[in-house]
Amino acid sequence: MRASLRAAAAPLLLALLLGATPSPAADLPATPGFEAVNAALGIPLLADAVLWDDPIGEVGRRLQLRTESTTSVDASFRSYPPGEARLLGVRPYSISLLGTPDNPRRLSVMFANKGDFGGIGQLTSAALTARGGARTRLDGASRDLLQKLPGAIRADADAVEKALTALLGPEVPDRTPVAGRTTERVKRWDWNGHSFLLSERERNYVALRVLPTKEADASGAPDRTRDAELREQLKARIERRPNGDVVLSDLPMVDQGPKGFCVPATMERVLRYLGIPSDMYVLAMLGETDAGGGTSVDAMVESISGIVAQSGRRVETFSSNLRVTSVRRAIDQGLPLLWTIKVAPEFDEQLTQRAQQRARTGSVEEWKAALKNWRKVSGRPEIDRRLGHICLITGYNAATDELAISDSWGPAFRERWITEDEAAWISSGDLRMIDF
Repeated sequence: MRASLRAAAAPLLLALLLGATPSPAADLPATPGFEAVNAALGIPLLADAVLWDDPIGEVGRRLQLRTESTTSVDASFRSYPPGEARLLGVRPYSISLLGTPDNPRRLSVMFANKGDFGGIGQLTSAALTARGGARTRLDGASRDLLQKLPGAIRADADAVEKALTALLGPEVPDRTPVAGRTTERVKRWDWNGHSFLLSERERNYVALRVLPTKEADASGAPDRTRDAELREQLKARIERRPNGDVVLSDLPMVDQGPKGFCVPATMERVLRYLGIPSDMYVLAMLGETDAGGGTSVDAMVESISGIVAQSGRRVETFSSNLRVTSVRRAIDQGLPLLWTIKVAPEFDEQLTQRAQQRARTGSVEEWKAALKNWRKVSGRPEIDRRLGHICLITGYNAATDELAISDSWGPAFRERWITEDEAAWISSGDLRMIDF
């Protein structure tokens, strides 16, 4: 009740200071119950008057979100809803839920945005490999969507604002952290310990975030973890298996969805792993990701350097030597490597099949024998030089001379394995890590 009164009181106080006659209190909407909030949202977000003490898995199931990631420190759920879905009467392109392994801490909804709007990401990706007239048509369709995007962002922002105002009364201007200590202006509505924050970024996105009011009031990033403490935490998250695998298996997953957001999605994974709050859509804006996808790694690193520095971290270039003896220097500290690669589509499919067989194989010797056959099959992978990608190196096996890689395509791509020689063949020669 106190939060709702706060939202309503600001315009009344301003009117009094200006000598105007405020509207009668009866004109303000009554504080709605959780059922009314659910009805207005169009989703069963709330089971009672407080979201934050619900089990996060229960909330994810209630919202029909797929499990994206569960680590020792956080959990996330996400969906890319179908075109007919509506939230506050507006089409949501992405819904994600983030929290601790126990309870939710934030719901993020992306409406019109430069990655998902109208399937622009899929069109852009298809155009990269198309030829002749097909490519011309795909490029034309992408341009048409790009021209419509600013109007769609404006319309979605207006519609969401109107719906929230009808439900909760006038908004209060505010700022909120969105990546590290980077903040953005938002329109804010408070209800019973829940803050609804609406953000509109021209030519980028319309976002609605729901988080605890006390966190919205704090308006800052979490306290920095001391270096020595973080080093111990990261080393404790290294998994060492009987077969010789040394893997950072406790990394959060982010599913970039049907768009070329591999750079911002991968960067979000690393930042969250190091305790720096982030969001791939915000990172895509900061890194000037193209509509539909496509980001310069250098531009992204430059854009996040301030965020990383504020948290006492730094982005470093790592040796381009892809031998286990080199990579293990980072992994043994609990630090993943950001790795840019050339795309070899058939080889990538083989890696998925190989990972499935590897998981079923009992001993190191058995796997070494199987790996010889896989090396013959893969040979020198055929590169599609029109495409580029970034993934994480998350582990190694010194007995088999393999590296573990992880892609931002969802849980099925959390861990796959590649030999040193194969890695050298597809590498673009750029490895980086966030160190401290």
